[in-house]
Amino acid sequence: MARIVGVEWRHQPAPPTPATIGISGVQDAHVTDGSSTQDPRVEQARQGPQGSSQNLARSQRHRSTRHPRTPVRLSWKDAATVIAKPIGSITEADLLQLIQAGTPESKHIKYKRTLPDGGDSGKVKFLRSVTALANTQGGDLIYGMEASDGIPQQLCALTMPSADQVLQRLESLCADGVSPRLAGVQYRFVPLSGGGEVLVIRIQKSWNAPHRVTAGGHAHFYGRNAAGSYPLDVGELRQAFTLSESVAERIRAFRAKRLLALGNGEVPIPLVPGVRVVLHIVPLQSLTSEFLVDISPRTQQQMQALNRVEPPGAGGWSQRVNLDGRVKYDNECDGMARAYAQLYRSGMIEAVQVWPE
Repeated sequence: MARIVGVEWRHQPAPPTPATIGISGVQDAHVTDGSSTQDPRVEQARQGPQGSSQNLARSQRHRSTRHPRTPVRLSWKDAATVIAKPIGSITEADLLQLIQAGTPESKHIKYKRTLPDGGDSGKVKFLRSVTALANTQGGDLIYGMEASDGIPQQLCALTMPSADQVLQRLESLCADGVSPRLAGVQYRFVPLSGGGEVLVIRIQKSWNAPHRVTAGGHAHFYGRNAAGSYPLDVGELRQAFTLSESVAERIRAFRAKRLLALGNGEVPIPLVPGVRVVLHIVPLQSLTSEFLVDISPRTQQQMQALNRVEPPGAGGWSQRVNLDGRVKYDNECDGMARAYAQLYRSGMIEAVQVWPE
């Protein structure tokens, strides 16, 4: 029987890029000569994803020429953000597009005209919006967008003392007013052509949910649907706690099931004899029922995205759709393959390579 070496990799949300700032990543500004110095990451958040020419040249030198890559996205069912791009790349044009399209508030996006005030009511409203998104599927809060009945109307520059003070205040709110603390919150100050800035806050779906608002003596859990934020009921709380506690167990169960199946010869394509090295990639989002990958490409962009999933060590490959999703395998030898990569409809990936003994 072939020996199997199992490798497990869980995809965690990436740390904030230089163009984004996480709530927990803002440091106090240093004070010199009696004047405050702005946190350099605030300026980076305003400038966006553009880097220096030296960094660009360096990235081009290290870019692989064998398989050129184009930044593309797979098609997901019920995407977690309405603005389908990294937060550091969001510009005024993207926000104006929301207005032109009449994109309403939904499960994944909320518009606010002004920043939250410093009173208990303002703190609770802000944390209610943040935790509702984190407890559900994540999304964006846009401060500086005037809306009527949930429909965006115009961008309005925010009135604020400084970006440093805003970020530090919101960081303090999420540290002291939410239990357990939130992670994966990102900020982006978007400059407006007419002057001033608006603020986009991106909240990732939390895998440490549910989070409770505790500021001002509050003690409620919130979720979000198309109509807005609402208190979670007992059944929803039970489901949230169960999901949070079962994530690791579900990943281990999937991996154990697949390794057992591989040992019994249950593979999407027959493999040559040898030692099998197995890699499982499990995005946390794939553990939710709403997350599905479109494995039937209808555009060139979707085809490019699917082509990123390659059999390990293969110079060329064939592919086909099966009951689990889409599988790619290297050139067959006597009807058997030396490697394959199975993309599941849930977004999980199983990659296997056979090494001769």
